[in-house]
Amino acid sequence: MYAQGTVSGKVIDASRNTPLIGATIMSGNAATKTNNTGAFTIACNDGARIIVSFIGYETEEYLIKSCDEIVLIPLVASSTTLSNVEITATSNQNKSVLFQPLSITKLGTTEIKRGTGLFMDDVINTNVPGVIMQRRTVSAGQQFNIRGYGNGVRGTNGPQ
Repeated sequence: MYAQGTVSGKVIDASRNTPLIGATIMSGNAATKTNNTGAFTIACNDGARIIVSFIGYETEEYLIKSCDEIVLIPLVASSTTLSNVEITATSNQNKSVLFQPLSITKLGTTEIKRGTGLFMDDVINTNVPGVIMQRRTVSAGQQFNIRGYGNGVRGTNGPQ
């Protein structure tokens, strides 16, 4: 059996040298996130690889030479942008928006740019009445709750 140690480090934005809070670090089956100073600690073996990812940044792979080392991992902002997303619905053309039997919310560029621009839940929670969006992790998706009905825990799924 090989002895397993821990490696510590910090994840920062490469251009601004600021800590990235909540970046994901994976090593084998182990995973962790950076704290409010960008620091992390994760189990490792000498010669192991860790993968560091954060939304809006390029994913980095780092080779651990020694589990005793303290690593500094700068992430570079991603140069790719997502395609536009447009959600539309049909309604009765002869009625004004005030007389529609449903709620209509339009999010424009102004509303989307009010947040950080990285997370859609910032935009949804502040601009769409009756809708709550919770961010889980980068790979686990989101949880929506619309006027009390959602994919959450018992009690938010409506009548049981």
